Amino acid sequence: MALICSISNEVPEHPCVSPVSGHVFERRLVERFVAENGVDPVSGTALSEDQLVDIRAPHTARPKPPSATSIPAILKSLQDEWDAVMLQSHSLRQQLQTARQELSHALYQHDAACRVIARLTKEVAAAREGTDTIIIITIIITNTTIIIVTLTVSIITITRPLPARRGLQGDRSPH
Repeated sequence: MALICSISNEVPEHPCVSPVSGHVFERRLVERFVAENGVDPVSGTALSEDQLVDIRAPHTARPKPPSATSIPAILKSLQDEWDAVMLQSHSLRQQLQTARQELSHALYQHDAACRVIARLTKEVAAAREGTDTIIIITIIITNTTIIIVTLTVSIITITRPLPARRGLQGDRSPH
């Protein structure tokens, strides 16, 4: 059941009924008419704004205005819808491209970090096997690059005996 305003002949957003005539009106239109004239728009009988009764009806889809029922108006409406869909599609494609680039960059960094960790693990294992070198590894990670500084220091083993120091071995005199 569609309610039609007796003033505008359109579906009212806030319908109300006049108890004097029993007709349905858009509340804002009938209030303006009653404020100016003080009578019911249909019957001409005296009416006040507080006599109007609100109608609680479920909101239905408003019908298209008569200007949207011609073929050119319908074509324009369809063209506008198509343009909006294409703009949204373009925006979504750009967001997808950006997300792909960010994901590719993150995967590249992850792969590089895994390779660095594998290489460092091999170097640490090699350093543990051979005791003649010490490897000092510094990793600097920024947002865009990974810098690895490796410093290898050789340990020189001296096998000649140290000379004995005099006076330390037999000197046990109290002070």
